[in-house]
Amino acid sequence: MRGLTAIFTLLVLALLSVGVWAASLQPSASCDSLTLEVVAPQLMRTGEDFAVVVTNLDDEVHTVTILVEGDIVPQLTNLTLSPGEQRYERVTLNTFKESGSVRLNITLLECGETLCQVNATVRLATGTSIITGVLYGAAILLGGLFAYILVLKKSRRSPRSLRSQSSRVAAVRSHSSDVRKPYLRSGLSSQTFSSAVSRISGDLLW
Repeated sequence: MRGLTAIFTLLVLALLSVGVWAASLQPSASCDSLTLEVVAPQLMRTGEDFAVVVTNLDDEVHTVTILVEGDIVPQLTNLTLSPGEQRYERVTLNTFKESGSVRLNITLLECGETLCQVNATVRLATGTSIITGVLYGAAILLGGLFAYILVLKKSRRSPRSLRSQSSRVAAVRSHSSDVRKPYLRSGLSSQTFSSAVSRISGDLLW
């Protein structure tokens, strides 16, 4: 059981580490009354979207431009933010790279002037998602572990019940052979003897 507990603990730690590793990036920057934040998973595929969040903390309207560049095709987005408004803009990860890491440089501009900038790095997922594979593998291992524990518990209980049942049967047979001779010597019929053995067997089993 100690080995099973150790395996279960390792699986839980692996799942926790995968969850931490798969957490979203959320780098942010602020400038005066505007804040800029990038929300993107660390593992992405080409063509997937990430979010750029701009918040206007001022009591005035601001017209800004979001410039996204780096290892992707540059993209421009114009926004007009009311006082206290927060906007989520979806940006597509269009990159010329096929593997490795992708640099993201997000700049917030107003009237052509740079207000703040956020830099982030994501990794490209190739083939089957590593996170999905690890989660499926962990689920299969956990299911197999629980099934093994159940089988182990059943196998531990079964010999006891079998030994108990076999000992009862042996006791009945032994007692039947002991009482057979007196009944036969007394000249009782086979039917009477059989009913007597049945009563004795029932008493011993119960």
